[in-house]
Order: sequence, then structure tokens, then C-alpha cells
Amino acid sequence: MSAIKLSSHQKKAIETHLGRFKAYLATEEYLADQRERERRVTFFHEELPARLPELSEADVTELVTMLWATAMWDNKQYHAQQIITENDIDKLRQELTSFTLSQSGAPPLSPQPTPLPRCWPGAVGVPEQEIDKRVTGSHGK
Repeated sequence: MSAIKLSSHQKKAIETHLGRFKAYLATEEYLADQRERERRVTFFHEELPARLPELSEADVTELVTMLWATAMWDNKQYHAQQIITENDIDKLRQELTSFTLSQSGAPPLSPQPTPLPRCWPGAVGVPEQEIDKRVTGSHGK
């Protein structure tokens, strides 16, 4: 398999975005984002399963607001209410419980999310200079 060929424009774009990403990693915003990810993992692995037998409309609203895919929705309560109306709260309890039980044999997500830099494909254990070299195609930076 041959390496992907990038144009100089593509390499420059990657360098720009990589630089911004590295700067973000050094900010309080990054740390806050990591804490939020940890809070969501805890919610979905510990709190939600415990709430399922008595799942309320408020719980459904909380669940919907915590989903990454709903980030673009302005009025999450409206969408949560739509889900409840179209499915009935009892059916939601039953289906979420069934789903949770079906996942019990699956390996759990780590309670400590892997830091974002290690999420790059092939980046685990690769020194930063080597990543820069692979992304930019340069060998002397």
C-alpha cells in the first residue's frame, strides 16, 4: 500500500489546523471539554441505567441534551418532548432497558477518556515530531 500523496496546499491546511489543535490542548477549554466528556461517560454508564426503571420525562430531556448529535439543536426540550410523544415513556423505558442489557456484555468505555492527542490514527506511542513529519511530509522540522 502506498502513502497518500498530499498537495502543498493540503499539507499547509493540515499544519494550520494541527497548530490550532495543539494550542487548544494547552487551554482551560480543553480541560473543561475533557471533564464534560468524563461526566457524560459516567452518566451513560452509571446514572442512566440506575434511572431506567423510573425514567421520567425530565430524564429523557437530560439524556437528549447530553447526546453529541443534538448539539446543533437549539430547543432540545422540544425534541425530547417529540421523542416522548411519538414513543410513549413506557416504551422508552422498555427499549432503553433492553438496549442497556444487550450492551452489558460489551466492553465498557473507559471512565477516563483517552486524551484527544492519542485519538489520532496511528498516534499512540508515536513521538510528536514523528506525527508532524508524517502529516507535513517534512523531515527536517
